[in-house]
Amino acid sequence: MTNNRDEEIEKYLKHLQKEEEENEYEDDEDNRFRIETTTTNSIVERRTYGGNGKDFVIETLWRSGYVIVVDEPYLPDDYDPEVGIDILKLDTDIDDQDFTDGSSEFIFGDGFTIEEQEEIKSIYEDEDEEGLRELGYEFYVGEYCFFGKLKIEKVE
Repeated sequence: MTNNRDEEIEKYLKHLQKEEEENEYEDDEDNRFRIETTTTNSIVERRTYGGNGKDFVIETLWRSGYVIVVDEPYLPDDYDPEVGIDILKLDTDIDDQDFTDGSSEFIFGDGFTIEEQEEIKSIYEDEDEEGLRELGYEFYVGEYCFFGKLKIEKVE
């Protein structure tokens, strides 16, 4: 008898959890905003990797793109279009993103030989982050910096 009761309780709790998750998702759907730049080549993505006692950055300049965030983003009063802003530092979560026509540059810290640099570039081109992990490098910090005038609009 206890087994049946426990199963019913577990089933009911799962149902409540599912309802809560659905309601949370619906709330997010109603409160999403698209942030994009109004000029081309105004988005810079920086991904920093570390391992083997060394760090390097892959910096990608994107021709265009946008992020969809949950909750209305508020730019600081002192937002400077020339300095830009790291979208990840806004008090909101990124729900979706899309960037087009990127051009990447590798920025290596001290201690990398030319051979190591070429190997990292080649592995990244062929195998992306998985290849970097196999070489002993892990992603540990990222930035999505948007520059210039920003267009922020509610997603319908």
